[in-house]
Formats: sequence, C-alpha cells, structure tokens
Amino acid sequence: MPTAFETLVSDYPSVVSFPVLWGDMDAFQHVNNTASIRWFESSRIRLLERPDLSGLLKAQSVAPILAAVSCSYRRQLRYPDTVHVGSRVSR
Repeated sequence: MPTAFETLVSDYPSVVSFPVLWGDMDAFQHVNNTASIRWFESSRIRLLERPDLSGLLKAQSVAPILAAVSCSYRRQLRYPDTVHVGSRVSR
C-alpha cells in the first residue's frame, strides 16, 4: 500500500527533494518566494534530463518552453525543513 507521500507525488515523473537552507529565508524567517521558483526550475531540469524525455526532444529537434510559473502557497517553510518538488509536462 502506498504511503501518503507516494500518493501525492504519483502523478509527477520527477520529484526532487531540497533542504531549506538558512539563506533561503527572508527577514520574516520564512522561505523567500524566489527560492520556490529556483526549486521549480531545478525540478524541471531534472525532468528534462530523463533519458526518455531528453532523447525524444533531441530526436525531434525541439526544446520545451516554460510559458508560465505560478505558485499557491499553502504553508510556510522554514529552516531546517525539507521540500519535495514534483514536475510534469502539462501540455
């Protein structure tokens, strides 16, 4: 039986875990919004490095375009938390 975490990330072929660093926090002692976008980018690159996807992109001579990024913050992250970021292709 899958764990709650495994169920949450089951629709994401790329999941990367990042430690929240002390320097990721802002003056209010929670993670600055720019850190989230950096985590998204790192997870997206990991997805694109998958052999099945990178081979397909090279064979078709195409490159993915990141058209938009959005984030709905659900709770604060603070040092020394760990964040798990999943990526997938939506269209």
